[in-house]
Amino acid sequence: KGFDPLLRYVQKENYNCRRINSLLELQHAKPDQSSNKNMEKALEILGKIEKPKRPRNRNTLFKYIQNILGNKTPEKETAIVIDRMFIENKLSEHNNRLKYDF
Repeated sequence: KGFDPLLRYVQKENYNCRRINSLLELQHAKPDQSSNKNMEKALEILGKIEKPKRPRNRNTLFKYIQNILGNKTPEKETAIVIDRMFIENKLSEHNNRLKYDF
């Protein structure tokens, strides 16, 4: 991605740095209970879907989780659930395709 060459250069200069997917990775506070429950619910339902039929990109996953949690759930909460999946290595992205690791 855009800053990878810069990150490699800084690492060669013996500085400790890494790429993060979300600012949530920088927060040291525990996530609130509602986001924990929402993520568990999303993982449970996604786990029941056959692997080839799971959402393949972020936008589709966002809409799917929004539907799972109920359309009254704020979009920010849905984004937090997806970001936490990336942080906890339940989800990864390669060539704009999602890979599920659960």
